[in-house]
Amino acid sequence: MIVTRIQNPKKSATKAQRVSGLADYITSPENKNKFEKCIHSECLNFITDDYATQKMEMLALADEAMRSKDTVDHWVISWQPHERPTIEQARQAVELFMKHTGLEGHQCIWGLHDDTESIHVHVEINRVHQDSHKVIKINKGFWKEAGQQVAVLIEHEQGWQGVPGARYEIDNGKLRKLDLPAKGKKPGSVAEGKEIQTGEKSAKRIGIEDAAPIIAKATSWRELHAGLAAIGMEYRREGSGAKVYVGDIGVKASDVDRKAAFGALQKRLGSYQPAKEISKDDYHHHTAQPHPAALGEDAGHGLRNLSECRLAFSEKGGYERTKRAGILQVDARPDRQESRGVRRDTGRGRSTGVALKPAQPGWKELSAIREERKAVKQREAEILKNKHEAERETLFEKQKAERKNLLAGNWRGKGTERNAIQSVLAVQHAAEKAELQARQSNDRKELQAEFAPLPQYKAWAEQPRLVQPLKEERDQVRVAPVQSQQLANTLRSLSSTTDRRGTTYDIGGHAIFRDEGKSIALLDLSSDTGIAAALATAQQKFGSTLTLTGSPEIQRRIVAVAVAQGLSVKFADPKLEEYRQGLKQNQATDTRIARLTERTATASASKWLSQNGWSVVTSELGYVAKQFPTLTDEQRADAGEFLQELEDHDDVHRVWAAVK
Repeated sequence: MIVTRIQNPKKSATKAQRVSGLADYITSPENKNKFEKCIHSECLNFITDDYATQKMEMLALADEAMRSKDTVDHWVISWQPHERPTIEQARQAVELFMKHTGLEGHQCIWGLHDDTESIHVHVEINRVHQDSHKVIKINKGFWKEAGQQVAVLIEHEQGWQGVPGARYEIDNGKLRKLDLPAKGKKPGSVAEGKEIQTGEKSAKRIGIEDAAPIIAKATSWRELHAGLAAIGMEYRREGSGAKVYVGDIGVKASDVDRKAAFGALQKRLGSYQPAKEISKDDYHHHTAQPHPAALGEDAGHGLRNLSECRLAFSEKGGYERTKRAGILQVDARPDRQESRGVRRDTGRGRSTGVALKPAQPGWKELSAIREERKAVKQREAEILKNKHEAERETLFEKQKAERKNLLAGNWRGKGTERNAIQSVLAVQHAAEKAELQARQSNDRKELQAEFAPLPQYKAWAEQPRLVQPLKEERDQVRVAPVQSQQLANTLRSLSSTTDRRGTTYDIGGHAIFRDEGKSIALLDLSSDTGIAAALATAQQKFGSTLTLTGSPEIQRRIVAVAVAQGLSVKFADPKLEEYRQGLKQNQATDTRIARLTERTATASASKWLSQNGWSVVTSELGYVAKQFPTLTDEQRADAGEFLQELEDHDDVHRVWAAVK
């Protein structure tokens, strides 16, 4: 069982929007998603019985907490796929939740949903107390802990199977927190990606696996240095911190283990002691005295003090000494580097911490080409962006001048003619705008195709001269026209007739919509292209934010067409705008999952990895993992098929497990 709190997706929403929108979703989810359904819903601890009045009652109580912007919580109690709770068990689960979180007696609206693999309960609860009007903070803000505790309580009370990795258990009727093993550090996506490319462990991973245990067990600096030296590693102080050296590669100590950080080790082991203590005879800071007689006694004493390191170091007691700025540091020992200036290099350069063989053929060449291509792409993208902005500004000024010229003069008594000219001009301008958007979209796609990710190192080692993407891959961007070009073609094909009611537009003699001056009437709701053309015309005339009239079903149909056709239109009604954003998110998820599925259907997982940059692969997998809990059944099935196709490939499976 999982009990979790859902964050408010729209922080700017008012209390009225939050209360009403969430309540409507819980009780009637099919209005937002036709695949969702509510089996049973209840409203608890209200004075009234009418649902609409109960929402007003919750809002009135929420408004009593003037200092709190959002007093309503949204929680989900979810059973495992094989578990089928009854309505009575769902009611009991809600009651246990309210009691344990200290919200017993608070206003609550809950609904039992069965739209995914797992039956779950959505709970909307007002944290404002009905008598004191104080806002209750669940578990002092540690709501994740509270959810884990409630899940175990419900499982114990109703006899459900526990979830692996639970942090709590019931011991003699009481909650007890389990001692879970600490999570080990991971090298990070950059190091992991290069590990897969090269087939070698990164320096970070070696440090985490081999150095961290030795550092953790050490009871003195001497023991720590001896233990690391035995496995060919070294702990060095550098700058204000320290690094663990795996061969010649330095890894930030805190990346190896939090307890290996320089500050943490000094607290545990005392002031830092290097692996080999430095004696004053190891350093020489002056040449032989050139003219001892001429310099006099004082100068001789000064040179003697300098040779004894009294100027080079500031003593702080014990072994701790700090180099003074501006003093020449020359290490005379044969195993040390010579001075390269007034101060010795502290080695603060950044390192990726990836252990690569020094002479891997093509690695430096590939890295250099990547960096160069990245810089060129950034320059080209900036040039293209400025070009597109100039084109949009030019089109805007051109259309503005045309409107001014055509509509200039005295139109008294000629309102019908003026409206007709204005309407036809709006259709023409909408078509021009759509054509410009189509051209600019193709420009961006061509730039993306030109700078497609290079093959990974393994493929590069086999084909080191492969720099540009294959021709067939570049040509794929021109296969299908973009939606804005299709819209422009529709607008260009419209014919119009004008009468006292307005200007009517049709395609092939079939009326699509009518421009009535202050509004546009849709005459054919069965035509998606007609609805899109009407919306584009309305957007050109009235602005980007439109107001819809008609039944809720018609309005939602229009919004769905706007999203499907890729129009940038927004809606004045908050509910419709929220619905549009939800559809747009679903559309983006569908597109990415379909693209991933298509990639793996046309190429093996290995080829997919070699043809795409590792960052692209990780990003796509991470996106699917992040969206997985919110997917519809159809999206979840598509994503599942995609993941199943990659299941046998160790590299992809490991990254999927890491990002999930």
